[in-house]
Amino acid sequence: MNLPALPTITAGNTQSFCVGTVAASTYIVATGVGTVRWYSDVALTTQVTAITSPSLTNLGISTVAASSNTFYVISDNGTCKSAAVTVNVNITALPASPAITGGSPKSYCVGTVAGTTTINATGAATIRWYSDIALATQVTTGTSATLTTLGISTAVASSATFYLVSDDGVCKSILTPLVVNITALPALNVFASATPICVGNTVSFVASASGIGVQYQFELKKGGVSQAIQAYS
Repeated sequence: MNLPALPTITAGNTQSFCVGTVAASTYIVATGVGTVRWYSDVALTTQVTAITSPSLTNLGISTVAASSNTFYVISDNGTCKSAAVTVNVNITALPASPAITGGSPKSYCVGTVAGTTTINATGAATIRWYSDIALATQVTTGTSATLTTLGISTAVASSATFYLVSDDGVCKSILTPLVVNITALPALNVFASATPICVGNTVSFVASASGIGVQYQFELKKGGVSQAIQAYS
């Protein structure tokens, strides 16, 4: 009597999933003749399940931490059992999250040259930059991006948030948020105590600047050469 055909594992005999994957709804899909039986030992003495396509939970696999698991799968037609197929199920650790050089948030002034202003990041694998927390809209990849690449205009004040992940081809890291602020320039008004200013006259200047913690300075130039600078806040 012929043995039943070997079970077939749809996505291959070695499958990898990331730490944090929902174990109860992640399945190893198999097909076979009769009942497909899964064992945890090569001697086929400890049956784990007889579900054709078990979930990771059915197989007793936790996705809380990285692990490697081996199963032996057979087809059982009620009379004979096939030879065993080895199935390896790996739970892979997430790569380290990207680090933003200099930290977040990043602040730049209105008028900054967007095309040459670069934000740098380091990561364990390919760094992907997204514009949404769901990681559905990728803006760019790599260890650096200019404001232009990120779609940020410096013509007016604004604020934008990006989300960076490291992607090793199997798993993506926990995201790193990056906030980029384009800050309006402070307004400065200067008034003279007398106009026009004539030779021999004494004139006082009063300055007022908008914003919190704004500093400003008076600079006297003669023939284009600075003579004196006085800072105020």
